[in-house]
Amino acid sequence: MSRNPRPRVSKGWNPPISGRQKSRSLPVKVIDAFRRSFCPFALASAGGYYSHVQFSKFSSYNPADFINHYFLSDTQPGIYSEIGRKARDLLFEDFAVCSKFRLDKYPFSAMFTHQNDLLAINLQDIFLGECDYSYSFRSLSNKFTLRTNSSFAVRSIVEQVANGLLPGLSFLSEFDTATPNSVELQCKRDYATFNACIGGLFHDTQIGASAVFGSKNFCLGFDFLFQTRTLTVTRLNAAVALTTMGERTTSLSLNEMGQVLIGSYHQVVDPDTSFGAQIRYSFVDRQPVLTVGVEHRFAPHLSVKARADTTGRVAVGLGIAL
Repeated sequence: MSRNPRPRVSKGWNPPISGRQKSRSLPVKVIDAFRRSFCPFALASAGGYYSHVQFSKFSSYNPADFINHYFLSDTQPGIYSEIGRKARDLLFEDFAVCSKFRLDKYPFSAMFTHQNDLLAINLQDIFLGECDYSYSFRSLSNKFTLRTNSSFAVRSIVEQVANGLLPGLSFLSEFDTATPNSVELQCKRDYATFNACIGGLFHDTQIGASAVFGSKNFCLGFDFLFQTRTLTVTRLNAAVALTTMGERTTSLSLNEMGQVLIGSYHQVVDPDTSFGAQIRYSFVDRQPVLTVGVEHRFAPHLSVKARADTTGRVAVGLGIAL
């Protein structure tokens, strides 16, 4: 008796998936959907709930307290780079080195950074960051910087350039052999601050502008950078910041051409301890990263910083200021 020939199966054909196999892939799909959709929603909800709690403190007592604190106490909002700066400095500044030593004696200052092992005492491990000399005369301020990598910088600030015509207008110029040179104009008025700069005066010129509206405790800002060589906008950011009476600062920013959402929080726990946190969510890879850190000052001249994030990175920094 001859056997039946075996049916041919095309290479592109897949066998049917059983009900048990379908049930196994369902939790994976649920977790992936939760990670993709819930993280931005949770970030926006947490910021909204925090703002509601802070606003309710004023509305439950007197609306005039809310207006006086957020709009009438400090009428100048500052420049755009100051939005969320306290949290950024606590979480990301001075962690590239193991220890930092700074000596200040006006008008001179010097900074030493130890980059490798904290206990290694080798000439290759110790790096003299920079030496500064500051000089001020009336509305003119100059700062000269000399670095060990054979580079130097000169920064000049002229306050009140047109006091009679436009109060609050300042002119800044920076000449640095290591970075592109730039000139900048700042105009600080009540409830508004404008900034315009031109970088790379002799090569690869860039034009940037930013504006901040509001007060010192509640402000909204925009920032963009235009590349003249390619005639494209390379930076377009927006941010909002809220500072309460308890030295708690919260900011929410949209960076990298609207592709990254960053929420930051900074709180002064006591005169010697500060806490900071930041959550970064990218709409491209949909991977949220949470970073928390703390800074404590053991003595007037000794401070320690530590941070950790959800990617498993941990860093510790030591600072000594004399």
